[in-house]
Amino acid sequence: MSNPLGLKPSEARPLVNGTCIRTDLKLLEVEQDLLEEIMSTGVVIKGPQSNDEAVMCTGTKTYALKYVETTNSQLLVQPLEDLPENDQNSQCSPGGPSPVSTPPGLQTQLSRLHQSSAAPVVVTATTSGHIEVLECGPRLELLHQLLSQRPYGLEDEGTGAEDDERSSRKRQAIRDEGGGVQGSAQSIGNPAAQSSGSGSSRRGLYTFQDLVQLVQASPQEIQEELKAMGAVEIDGFWRRVDPGYLGELLEIIISSAQQHGYPLTAIPCSPVADTLSPEGYEPRLVRHCLSVYGHPVTPAADGQALDGMGTWSLNATKVCIYFMDKVLAQQNGSGAMGDGRKRPLTVAPAGSNARPLSEFMQQWRKAVPPSIQPDLDMLRGEVLVEGKGSSAVVRPLSIRQLPINVKQRFEQLFAFKPQWEATELEPYLHGLQAPGQTPAMLLLKFTRASQAKADAPTFYTAR
Repeated sequence: MSNPLGLKPSEARPLVNGTCIRTDLKLLEVEQDLLEEIMSTGVVIKGPQSNDEAVMCTGTKTYALKYVETTNSQLLVQPLEDLPENDQNSQCSPGGPSPVSTPPGLQTQLSRLHQSSAAPVVVTATTSGHIEVLECGPRLELLHQLLSQRPYGLEDEGTGAEDDERSSRKRQAIRDEGGGVQGSAQSIGNPAAQSSGSGSSRRGLYTFQDLVQLVQASPQEIQEELKAMGAVEIDGFWRRVDPGYLGELLEIIISSAQQHGYPLTAIPCSPVADTLSPEGYEPRLVRHCLSVYGHPVTPAADGQALDGMGTWSLNATKVCIYFMDKVLAQQNGSGAMGDGRKRPLTVAPAGSNARPLSEFMQQWRKAVPPSIQPDLDMLRGEVLVEGKGSSAVVRPLSIRQLPINVKQRFEQLFAFKPQWEATELEPYLHGLQAPGQTPAMLLLKFTRASQAKADAPTFYTAR
């Protein structure tokens, strides 16, 4: 509505206070496209987690909210046709009319104003600030914490109908016990966007709706992160799969494929799943393992959960990284292959946990399946190679074990190694940039750059 107050050029109208002036309204400043999305599908505001700010989430993006105060109060009025009848007919509030102060020289307009019968403009609310929105990256730390509470492992596998029946009763009991998630989300705009509060957070199990309600990220961003972290939906609950369990299953799948003559670039899921089912491995977990370490060559038939699960090709880099973990864990006596869980990164002094590069490459090639050729470039963001020639050593430093919080990530990196070259840092910056942010901006904010001379490489240290 271009002229909601119905004002004409050069027309004056009295401004009066309404009978009840609200002070609890918050103004939200948004771009037109975001406004249209709010009006059509709604958004959700999620309260702060620890030291975080509140955020606003659409279906696909996350926005940080910042309250900006103004030095002057803002008067809010409603369009004339939307005012209550008593306010439209009221010429003054209980305290009398509050006309707009008029500078000298407008006596003629004042005279016309007093003679006019036009309804006054009524102030219905005041505010001393507004909320700005800024697109930001999703805050996914809590998602990782929630799904780490109860990873899927050997204890969850069942064999036979009796186990399936007991498992079904157990899942129903868990749902019955859960009184819903006490989240901090508030829907705006579309009532359908409001969280139903259904599901269960008991015993470390979460539905997708639970995660959407609790995590400061949009549904699409949460879905993408679930895929990136290798989570799987089992009986309505999203769960991480224990790394040790998943790695063991990968090795069994590779062994089964080799025994049946299937190339690792064309593994038929159904026959392999049927072979492993008597061993207690559920077909859906076999397919999930193939999706984590590979990609489909031919898709599964629609509507067929167990039959027709497609043909899969293992990703050579992902497979090689798995066997790298195994080789390094065997040397250190800990890590992902020890108890099946990745331990937190232990920041070690320079030189510790290092092993000769030639020795590592020999053992790594021996561990990887013969049809896959490992290459050191596959391990960017997984290990650091220091030195040259026969004195070169490899030190484990996996991006998967580093914090996803930007500040904490840099703290860990510089605790591990006080000085970095740009080429070394680059793979460890993956996934840290907020929308519109570049790696160079991150380095400018969190590091100090220095050069010994103009043609020397640039080194980065902690700011």
